[in-house]
Amino acid sequence: MNYSGDSSAETSDVCGDNLTWTLDEKGTLTISGTGDMYDRPSGISEPLFTPMHLVRTVVICDGVTSIGDYAFFGYPYLSEVTIPNSVKSIGDYAFFQCEALTNITIPSSVTSIGDQVFTLCSTLTGITVSESNPSYSSDNGVLFDKGKEELIHYPVGNGRTSYAIPNTVTLIGEFAFRECKYLTDITIPDSVKTIGTKAFQGCIGLKGITIPDSVTSVGDGAFQSCSYLVSVTIPNSLKSISKYMFSNCSYLVSVTIPDSVETIGESAFFRCSELRQVTIGNSVETIEKYAFEGCTNLTNVTIPDSVETIGESAFSECKSLTNTTIPDSVETIGEYAFYYCESMTKITIPDSVKNIGGSAFRNCESVTEVTIGNSVETIGEYAFRNCKSMTEITIGSSVTSIGNGAFLYCDNIREVVNYSSLNIVAGKTDYENIGRNAYFVHTPSSERPYTKVQSNYLTASQVTIPDSVTSIGNSVFLNCKSLESVTIPDSVTSIGENAFSGCTSLTGIVIPSSMTSIGYAAFSECTSLTGITVSESNPSYSSDGGVLFDKDKDALIQYPVGNDSKSYVIPDSVTSIEDFAFYGCTSITSITFPDSVSSVGYAAFYGCTFCDTAGNEICQDADCLKGRHFHGSDCDKLTMADTDDIIIDEAVDPTCTETGNTTGKHCSECGVIISEKKILPALGHVKGTHHEASDSTCTSAGNVEYWDCGNGCGSYLDDSLDILDVVFIDALGHEKGTHHEAVNATCTSAGNPEYWDCDNGCGSHLDDNLDIIADIVIKALGHDTTDHAAKAATCTEKGWSVYQTCSRCDYSTYREIPALGHTVVVDKAIPATKTSVGHSAGTHCSVCDTTLSGNEEIPMLPSEATKTEVSVSEGSAVMDKDSVQAVIDEGLSLEIRDSDLSIDIPNSVLSNVISGKEGDVSLDVAEVSAGDLGEAQKDAVKDADLIISIDLSVGGTAIHELGDDVIVTVNYTPLSGKDTSKMYVAYVKDDGTIEKIDCSYADGKVTFTTDHFSFYAIMYDDPESESGFPTVYLVIGVIAALVLVGGAIAVVRRHG
Repeated sequence: MNYSGDSSAETSDVCGDNLTWTLDEKGTLTISGTGDMYDRPSGISEPLFTPMHLVRTVVICDGVTSIGDYAFFGYPYLSEVTIPNSVKSIGDYAFFQCEALTNITIPSSVTSIGDQVFTLCSTLTGITVSESNPSYSSDNGVLFDKGKEELIHYPVGNGRTSYAIPNTVTLIGEFAFRECKYLTDITIPDSVKTIGTKAFQGCIGLKGITIPDSVTSVGDGAFQSCSYLVSVTIPNSLKSISKYMFSNCSYLVSVTIPDSVETIGESAFFRCSELRQVTIGNSVETIEKYAFEGCTNLTNVTIPDSVETIGESAFSECKSLTNTTIPDSVETIGEYAFYYCESMTKITIPDSVKNIGGSAFRNCESVTEVTIGNSVETIGEYAFRNCKSMTEITIGSSVTSIGNGAFLYCDNIREVVNYSSLNIVAGKTDYENIGRNAYFVHTPSSERPYTKVQSNYLTASQVTIPDSVTSIGNSVFLNCKSLESVTIPDSVTSIGENAFSGCTSLTGIVIPSSMTSIGYAAFSECTSLTGITVSESNPSYSSDGGVLFDKDKDALIQYPVGNDSKSYVIPDSVTSIEDFAFYGCTSITSITFPDSVSSVGYAAFYGCTFCDTAGNEICQDADCLKGRHFHGSDCDKLTMADTDDIIIDEAVDPTCTETGNTTGKHCSECGVIISEKKILPALGHVKGTHHEASDSTCTSAGNVEYWDCGNGCGSYLDDSLDILDVVFIDALGHEKGTHHEAVNATCTSAGNPEYWDCDNGCGSHLDDNLDIIADIVIKALGHDTTDHAAKAATCTEKGWSVYQTCSRCDYSTYREIPALGHTVVVDKAIPATKTSVGHSAGTHCSVCDTTLSGNEEIPMLPSEATKTEVSVSEGSAVMDKDSVQAVIDEGLSLEIRDSDLSIDIPNSVLSNVISGKEGDVSLDVAEVSAGDLGEAQKDAVKDADLIISIDLSVGGTAIHELGDDVIVTVNYTPLSGKDTSKMYVAYVKDDGTIEKIDCSYADGKVTFTTDHFSFYAIMYDDPESESGFPTVYLVIGVIAALVLVGGAIAVVRRHG
């Protein structure tokens, strides 16, 4: 290849087996030779013709038979292409993103055009196809197949803001309108059945779209990134909402999915951030993954009973979604299905669901209550992670597995209703911490009246625990200061730690025979408690004088601090006084300790003032005095601990690499271990959430494939559970790609600033400093209008209504009002007489008073005149009776004439015509057809080629009989060779028979007389016609006759 960086040098190379190309210094690329052009090597990587930026014009010579795939892909300054009539095919993406190309003509030879040939040609205003092309056509610059059934490509540089697709179109092709930024309104006709993949992708000017009922298929991404689309009408003919169909339509507010739809496709409404309302039809079975992900303003959606599958991340990050009902039809809830739906408050998973995907409800931070149905077998890892407001959860009967971290950071769960076989225990970390902070864990057989959390008992004064309850959990009635009495049934076997602690109004309590366990400080600080009564049949506990002991009275567990006795003698059997036993007994002033007491529990006498009788020997004889046993007293005779004697060995959770331990206690004074802490082995790393490897983008870091540690240590693991040193890959940053010159906005068309596409494919638009330009659309300016006054139309001049014009463009609302035309009034004819002038018949306009025809003055007749005349004007003449009477009074005859005939009416006939009648005398001449005559008469004049009717009437009454002869003269030219001496006029009767009438012929005129109106024909005496027909009465020449047809004088002519 001959190439030089110097733009003045000519470059050349081959581009086909028999094709070569040359690029001259003016930027003209000439391709010559014969045969097919190569497809661009390696798809779009290496250009065929270089350097790309110098190519301005392409001339393809005759002999080239194809334009290869990607041939001119992305040539930024190519503005003109000549395609010869030898080219048969244009390959895929041949002119893709040729942003300077404005027009192109496709010759008749082209029978194949590939995919996306003209896509992203941003200044292409029109495509012209030869009318003789057998495969393709064009209309207003739009490319179609020959029959205009498929719309292949709309030129995106066309500045139209609206377009109506022709009603012949059944298919809108793939990418047909892609990135038509100027179009704000598109009309899709009822003829369309299919809308192709990404047909309207990136049409950012579209505000609304109506898909007609005729459409049965819409391709993937058809309306993707139509970012200003506010409304859409989806027809009842669609069975699926395709993948990405409306993704990133960020201004779409509401959508109704009709009952015909069975599937909502992957990412169908992805990132429709303004979508607030969705109505899903009753036939939808599957909501595919990512369908509504990122619809951050979606507040409510009703999932119909038809839905079986809610896919991965289907409603992920729908942060405004409050509550949605999952119907009984749903079998599968995918991973991340409702991830980060932070406004949801309640989740009910029906019995139909078998598995809850990993992280399905993760970060639903407002959820307080969760019910898991009885068919769920597996709760995926991190399924409810960070649902920090959750206070109660119901575990269905079929649950056998709870995944890693499923309830991680759900620290406010206070109640667990457990229908499963899992041994969930309040306060324990088993099963992913579900019961760790629970006050109460119960099964269906141990339901209790108040099953929410401890706060629900704060205002209760009386509580009756039902017979079904078997345990009272830790702190259930903690600080319920209004609680005065509680009834515990025989079914209860245990009371948890601090269960009634701080119930300052509780006066008494009865421990049933079933009780086998009473937790730490269960009745501490019950300042009104005067006595505790234990059933005598209880095997574990006893009471004496209202004081609670173990069964054998070895341990004094609780002294009722509301007892107002001033002294108390501890029984001789007691060897230990338990933690908090006399805590806060301020009323007692004397207490007697037996020699048997060897252990005093933690804070056992906290706040007491009875030390006068205690004696210093307690500290000397007891094996262990637990810390703070006399703390708060004013005793100065006993040995008081300077610091807490009981040391709490805090629990330490094991980590992946370090051991932990359970809670323990020991005495700092004597070293006695009160409760042993147990060592918990290191957990070791386990695989948690899996992260696929992802490439870095311009703004986001990528990563290698890795797993989070499922035990929450924060490590990143490889497939072998080894910790990865490098996980994340830095973001690429933006790079300049295709350059776009600035385009000024016009009145109707948007413009854009200068910008570059990011060459790394992130889709961003960049300025010269590589900063992202958020909006590259400069809105159309709108018209700068001037108002113009209206002008009224007249009879002969046009007018216009009020209109506007624009100072910046040729915009105008000018609407022409056509000239009104004349309002014609017929003027009567006035025959001239010896005493007055006359006027010919005519017409004038009643609006502008213009004379339109006739109305010519006829001079007054000389005294010796015997006749006056009237000419027929435009087929009509009207005379008033007075003017006719003036003719009669002066003894004149009246001649009526037109260009081909005249009728001389004597004075006597005129008198007969108007005698006894009122009204105008009218004469109308008009052409009629033979069909207007009787059948017999019509047959007699069947060869006539002209019939003229003359209507004579007075006051609207037709005149039939004249009462005297009138003279009729008709212009006539005999046929060649005919003897005029043998001519006669034949009277054709109604029955078709003929009667001869004499006539004369001279100077091209036939003259005869008649006193009535009928039908007449000019005939010749001829025994045998020239054609051989033996008849005497053959019509052979001009036929001229008068015939009365409904009172009309009819003149019939045939020119021979």
